[in-house]
Amino acid sequence: MKQIIIILLILSQSFVLTAQTNYSGIYGFQDEVYDPGFDIKPGKEDGGRFGELILIQAKDDLYKFWLETNRGWPSYNMGYASGFVRIVNGRGLYIVKEYMDEDTCKIFFRCSKDRVEIDNTGINACGFGANVTAEGYYDRKPKKLTDAYVFASGEGELKTSQVSTNMAYVYEDSLCTIPKKQYFIQGDKLHVIEELSKSYYIEFISKNGKFVYGWMRKNELK
Repeated sequence: MKQIIIILLILSQSFVLTAQTNYSGIYGFQDEVYDPGFDIKPGKEDGGRFGELILIQAKDDLYKFWLETNRGWPSYNMGYASGFVRIVNGRGLYIVKEYMDEDTCKIFFRCSKDRVEIDNTGINACGFGANVTAEGYYDRKPKKLTDAYVFASGEGELKTSQVSTNMAYVYEDSLCTIPKKQYFIQGDKLHVIEELSKSYYIEFISKNGKFVYGWMRKNELK
């Protein structure tokens, strides 16, 4: 009996050591107004620099992120980035490939249970507003990570499509030849991120917080 207990303890400790932390959540910060002594002073409604980061686990150590930062008063210049990043042992690096002809934009993630620290280099290549950086400490918020909340910022920009067949599978590739073990049923509404001639790249967050992403056949959506 003692031997069984010891084996169970060893197995449980091994699991704890190898288990990957799930950093999915909503993080943010809000600074006080920085007043450099302009003739124009901030009003009561004005705020300082602020930012929000949304992280959701896609698969294992792969995460999708949405990052928004704002310089605050007086310019309120904004910066926005989104994409996939691998977070291993709490560390991740995202490089904006589209701007490789300029300074390379790099966003570094350092994650702990309730906080994400972000460093940002090559900000001129990130597509942010003037003098905007994503650097800062983003603390976890109590907000629930839902499909409606995450995709609200894309309202009016993101296309929403509805499944028109009884069952429509999600695929790994844009040619829709490698099916995932995921599907939607008739009437489900999905967010179209990219459109090709015969397929859509879609994203969706289920009620239990699972992030679903991949390609779907156009003729199965309307």
